[in-house]
Amino acid sequence: MDSAPFVATCACRQAAGKGTCEQVDIQNLLQGVGIVSPFAARIVEIDDNAADAFPRLAVAIEHDPKLTARMLGLANSTAFSSGREIDSVRQAVTRLGMELSKATCVAMLLSESTRGATGDFDRRAAWLHALLVAVGARSVARLTPLEVTSGSAYSAGLLHDIGYLALAAKAPAQMFCLRAMVTEEPNARSLEQERACLIATHNSVGAAVGSSLGLPHTLVEAILHHHHPLAAPEDARPLATCVAIADRLTGTIEGSANPGFYPLGEPVPESWLDLLKISRGSLDLIAEALLADLEAMSSLVSSLA
Repeated sequence: MDSAPFVATCACRQAAGKGTCEQVDIQNLLQGVGIVSPFAARIVEIDDNAADAFPRLAVAIEHDPKLTARMLGLANSTAFSSGREIDSVRQAVTRLGMELSKATCVAMLLSESTRGATGDFDRRAAWLHALLVAVGARSVARLTPLEVTSGSAYSAGLLHDIGYLALAAKAPAQMFCLRAMVTEEPNARSLEQERACLIATHNSVGAAVGSSLGLPHTLVEAILHHHHPLAAPEDARPLATCVAIADRLTGTIEGSANPGFYPLGEPVPESWLDLLKISRGSLDLIAEALLADLEAMSSLVSSLA
């Protein structure tokens, strides 16, 4: 986790016309206070291996009409549908699986809890990016002989940038300045720019939120290290690398739809491919599949953002 001070002071001058960027106490944000509801924490706490895990999760989801509608929409999307439409939460949870269902609930509840508090942050573009990375990471995980489940990869991909949403809700002025910086210097998008405006980077904030929720260790580490996966602990390194590769691939696919804070199609390092024991040619097939699903995913995120 970043050891920077927990007070973010805007260091750029792009806030002209938006007022002065005040100091923001990041301590509460990093602890997840006010970012994710206790309901999300209760969902995470459901034991995947318990005999009643699936019905307990389904019942929990059914208590939230919005969450119910969104879970059904995702389960019936092109990313998961087998051609047979489902109309119950229990069927949706069965189709998606426990791990993936829980991660989706967390992402949706986080999005809902920050609705109306994120200013001009492009929530729709952020959701599209998260979905593309999730599907891409799942595809990468299916190729590697290492022990990375497709469900874990999808979950990590979906949640890898939750730090941006938390920061947009808690530090909107600084996020505006970051947007101005990356617009002015589009080829210099980096964690250094975030440190200049935010002090705490989106990956460290996202990992802190995930940790406060009790997400699995490897998932938290994948969120923290998705830009530099080889720095992750050994047990989380393959998962973090799946997400990192998908993150790079989607930068090219999104193009002008990219929300402004993500890498624009930087090449995937050979060391990442070597770690997962996959070929570069296989990435082209994944990119083609993501591009083919782009329109359908764009329609889906309209109901999520």
